[in-house]
Amino acid sequence: MMFSNLSSNNIPVLLGCFGLQHIPALKAVIKPIFFDNDTNFFVSKSGHSQHLQWICAQNKLLIVDGMIYSPAHVSFANVIDKHSHSILFDSSPISIKGNFVLIKYRQATDSKKAKLEIVVDKFGTRPLFYCTKNNCLFFSTHSIWLHFLLNRSFMFDPDSVLHYYHFGVTANNRTLFKDIYKLPPGSVLKAEPDKEPIVDNYFNLSSYWQPGPYENMHEYEIAIEINKRLKSALSKRLRNVSKVGIAISGGIDSGVIAAKLSKLSVDVVGFNLSYANFYSELDRIALLTEQYSIPVHRIVLEPRDVYINAKKANQFASEPISFNQAILMSVLGRAQAEGISLLFDGDGTDRLFFGMSRHLQIYKAYRWFLFFKRVRILPLAIAAIKLIRTHEYIKLGILMRNWSNGFHPY
Repeated sequence: MMFSNLSSNNIPVLLGCFGLQHIPALKAVIKPIFFDNDTNFFVSKSGHSQHLQWICAQNKLLIVDGMIYSPAHVSFANVIDKHSHSILFDSSPISIKGNFVLIKYRQATDSKKAKLEIVVDKFGTRPLFYCTKNNCLFFSTHSIWLHFLLNRSFMFDPDSVLHYYHFGVTANNRTLFKDIYKLPPGSVLKAEPDKEPIVDNYFNLSSYWQPGPYENMHEYEIAIEINKRLKSALSKRLRNVSKVGIAISGGIDSGVIAAKLSKLSVDVVGFNLSYANFYSELDRIALLTEQYSIPVHRIVLEPRDVYINAKKANQFASEPISFNQAILMSVLGRAQAEGISLLFDGDGTDRLFFGMSRHLQIYKAYRWFLFFKRVRILPLAIAAIKLIRTHEYIKLGILMRNWSNGFHPY
């Protein structure tokens, strides 16, 4: 894989290594944004990203790739400063809210060793991939750069490929490649000189499951609470922004977000996708545009446009992106032409608030897994499931094997 091919595609990437002895040779090829000769810590970037910022003060480097809302506000519209640097560097990961990859590096002093911490947000919104070799850590926000940093091609992991094929995600810290791992949501990757890097979890999603306060509430009261949460979440996104876009279909998901945005002192522009001579939603969005005075641009896609979008979107991702998600590249391009830097999408709202039967099915399957394990017939159960070659049982077998090997989907 040639470096020239990587650098020419302009994929926004943050990458680096810690403890590598031949960094001077690497520096000749990739220009670093920070380099510590004492510990051979090297960090660089490729491509252009509005969301990548860094600052070094008092021998402490802080890099933010993404957006942070609290305890300090950092975004493309709010440049990181020394005050934000001090707050975020000393804050525990659990207190930091936003979608980000956060790098904290402290140079060595007379009393302390150098230390590197890479933090991903609670939901793993922005990925961080890494691998280790001889106590050296290599990391990147795009897995393809790890192939370059180690000057090797990694083999596909058949189990992960199969898992992704059936479920659309790779399990926990697994990736599509052997020996390349991703930092799980709510985790910190820690590294010190001459030590094997370790991963610590600072957050568990199950801590959000606190139904007690809502069990005796009326449905109307719960709806009011959801309404408040939606307004709060949107308001955090709109800091220092005067114009936003939304991919709008006329359905409940995007319609609710469009209605909320129209009441938040910001100009809202809608973008609607339709397929030539096949599918159109303009009649469904007429009510929204009239009621909330939101102008809507219609984007008509031809079959070739779908293919081009899928190819382009997957250049920016380390795991395959579906056609439904990839076509939003057309919306993104049109929004950028309109001078819009922040785009909303309602896809998934129904699943977020009302759940999916698939989640319940996986929960039931896991209960059976625990039962088989407790009565010591798990290998026999997995072998029996493997004999049933229907689609659902093939996926059940994959789940059982992953669980038995300690790989739990997050």
